[in-house]
Amino acid sequence: MSAYAVLLGAMTGIMVCDYWVVRQRKLKLMDMFEPSSRSIYWFRAGFNWRSFAAWVIGFAPLMPGFVNACNTSIEIPAGAKHLYQLAFIYGFVVSFLLHYVFNRLSPPAGLGELDTVNPFGTFTEQEARRLGISWADDSDDPDDAGASLREKSGKTAAVEVRELSP
Repeated sequence: MSAYAVLLGAMTGIMVCDYWVVRQRKLKLMDMFEPSSRSIYWFRAGFNWRSFAAWVIGFAPLMPGFVNACNTSIEIPAGAKHLYQLAFIYGFVVSFLLHYVFNRLSPPAGLGELDTVNPFGTFTEQEARRLGISWADDSDDPDDAGASLREKSGKTAAVEVRELSP
């Protein structure tokens, strides 16, 4: 399991930092399904250098221990073995802190933005009103639910919902 922890600890640190600290639990759902430069999650040509750099720096020092765990005939210093035993914690903390620093020095566009409409039915009417999101689903046609909201937002979601047959 430690082999996975080398990569996943760093990745988890980045995701926790991004959601809880950098974005403060504010996501723009419509943009998550927009695979183009119009999305706030597009970053630079679809690549977030902040996350990638924090991930690589978070797991790179653990690689000697990983190599030794895969092939014990390769000798490494005792410190590298001990660090490998703390792979998840080390990767999580280092990547969390680096992701935070990178995002403070070079904030991504769209921080704090929220959807203004609720085309996916994500929120209850009370939640939508509290968040300032339009609740305008007056359509009797279930296949057309959210169409007026998409028209108001000027965006179309790049996702198609289909009913699965049992």
